[in-house]
Amino acid sequence: SGKKMHLYGGTMMLAQGQHCHRIASMGADERGLGRWSWFLLTGVDNIKTRIISAYRPCKTNKVTSNGTVFRQHLQYYKDNDIDECPLQMFDKELMEYIRKCIRKKEKIILMIDSNEDINQGEFNNKLQRCGLISALRNRHGTNTPPTQHSGSVAIDDIYVTHNILTGKCGYLPFGEGPGDHRGLFVDINLQSIIGGEFQKVHRQQA
Repeated sequence: SGKKMHLYGGTMMLAQGQHCHRIASMGADERGLGRWSWFLLTGVDNIKTRIISAYRPCKTNKVTSNGTVFRQHLQYYKDNDIDECPLQMFDKELMEYIRKCIRKKEKIILMIDSNEDINQGEFNNKLQRCGLISALRNRHGTNTPPTQHSGSVAIDDIYVTHNILTGKCGYLPFGEGPGDHRGLFVDINLQSIIGGEFQKVHRQQA
């Protein structure tokens, strides 16, 4: 028809600098739906840390919203004879994935757009039952700002397992990054995910 196909959704991750050589493997949601992507970092003494970027679909009741991520997932499940809600499938399969990683003694950093109030929603409770905590709310409390420009609650967060040491963290103003969400940041203690002793390299001026 000559029309350009435009579909919403997907996740991406970027590593740079000294962290790149620590990446042992990388991948994404095995269903190919772009629900999450990940890096696996390896450190000394077999320390392993899995960093996950995830997008949880937003349910819509608009019949015409065929391009939304929720409708795309709904069509995928229908085509594969799976009679499940995309949100239920996302929650179920992400929790199974996280638990499998933790059973393998991996540390977890999860960056997610949950499309649900992170303070009141059941999704947050499910992550906590998996053993994850919000790095931002653990430091700043639950008086969180809205993280999507037209929203009234925080729907984005960064979760970690208890064995990840975090430092400064917070929320950027709208507009200081791509898209219509605030940027979230957390400083991670590198030694807690890599291990070993760090040597300061002094760069001399020529």
